[in-house]
Amino acid sequence: MANQIPEDYRTTDSFKNASEAERSRLLRYKADCGISDEQMYLLLCQKDIRETPKEKKQAANRPAESMVICCIFFFLAATGTRQNAIMLLSVVMLLFSSFLYLSGTLNVYTSTLKKIRRRLKRLPQVPSYEDWCAQNPDSMP
Repeated sequence: MANQIPEDYRTTDSFKNASEAERSRLLRYKADCGISDEQMYLLLCQKDIRETPKEKKQAANRPAESMVICCIFFFLAATGTRQNAIMLLSVVMLLFSSFLYLSGTLNVYTSTLKKIRRRLKRLPQVPSYEDWCAQNPDSMP
């Protein structure tokens, strides 16, 4: 199975934007917990997605919002025709598009986060970076 996610944790925004002290703490965390490059990449990607501004996350949901709005207009037009087959089709399309919107299936951030969580479940569990920093105060500057 080909991996769609690259495995180099140095390419993540969290690692690139970190100070030298923060990078050395991340590398020490990686070494102390025995984290592989793949797992470190997934953990840092997860952090990047969680720190994504709310506006960007909402912008990623716009296609699903547009689909729901179009289906609402289709439903309103179908009720004007009073034809049962068209009304049934419009209701089904409205329900389907609402499900896609509410589940976040079309949102890139939500689907990527789900993929990362699935892959992290297959790897050995490690303490979170924040917990590790709390247990190792000597790693703080």
